[in-house]
Amino acid sequence: MDEKGFPPCPAAYYTLINALEKKLSEAANLFNEMKNQGSGPHVYTYNALRSGMVNAGAPKRAIEMFEAVKGSGV
Repeated sequence: MDEKGFPPCPAAYYTLINALEKKLSEAANLFNEMKNQGSGPHVYTYNALRSGMVNAGAPKRAIEMFEAVKGSGV
């Protein structure tokens, strides 16, 4: 995102992750990039990624993420 002159923000990451619902590995990469950039994922981003996990046939990963987020206070 930064290459085009737009600084990354949580809303942009959320929109991209939500759009990449069927491409779980790409969505997960963006999620990790978001965390590394310090944009900090918010509850909407976590929900979009978890929804993608369930729709991609990885409900166990979604539950694991839910438990991790629940413990983090987000």
